[in-house]
Amino acid sequence: MHKVLDRIEGAIVEGTFRYEQFFPQSRKAQKFAALLEPMSRAAVAKASTNIANDSRLPTFDEVAHRWQGQKAPEWRRTYQTSVQCILNTHLLPTFGALPVDQVDRQAVLDFRKVLSERHPRRGEPGGGPCLRPATVNRIMGILRMVMEEASLTYGISNPCRGVKRLKNPRVDIEPFTLDEVRNLIATVRADYKPYLTVRFFTG
Repeated sequence: MHKVLDRIEGAIVEGTFRYEQFFPQSRKAQKFAALLEPMSRAAVAKASTNIANDSRLPTFDEVAHRWQGQKAPEWRRTYQTSVQCILNTHLLPTFGALPVDQVDRQAVLDFRKVLSERHPRRGEPGGGPCLRPATVNRIMGILRMVMEEASLTYGISNPCRGVKRLKNPRVDIEPFTLDEVRNLIATVRADYKPYLTVRFFTG
């Protein structure tokens, strides 16, 4: 009996005491087990939160520069310059100081939204024109590749996965005005007039 009491006291001191382990035949065993279960889940959730807050992974800046150095031999000089410009102008000021596991999907979407809006430009009151979708897509592409490197190296999820590219608006090209079209049709040979009329006005 004394040995059982010593074991119970030891489990209580260590914080591992479970009523049903020492009194499996008791009617209260299931009741205490049910009470402890949500407490255990809460403890696990709290531990996970603490681990996330105490990130020991490198920053976005560190991962980006290592990735850039590793990929540089594969790139032309012009592309290297373009990547460096995108990093320095857009990505590092926004994400540089963050550990890579703290760059989440919401931050990525907010960043894309900011890129798509009007941005301040020196000498232009109210900001300069918004970036074109193609430019935003290039910037997001570099962000996606850096985060994919972090994903492969450190086993984290890539927050850029599933973030769609922006659609490029269709540009209507009209090289001639209506008056110029009429002048062209009026001056060409008679046998060309039907052809040019159809092509100009139907595309």
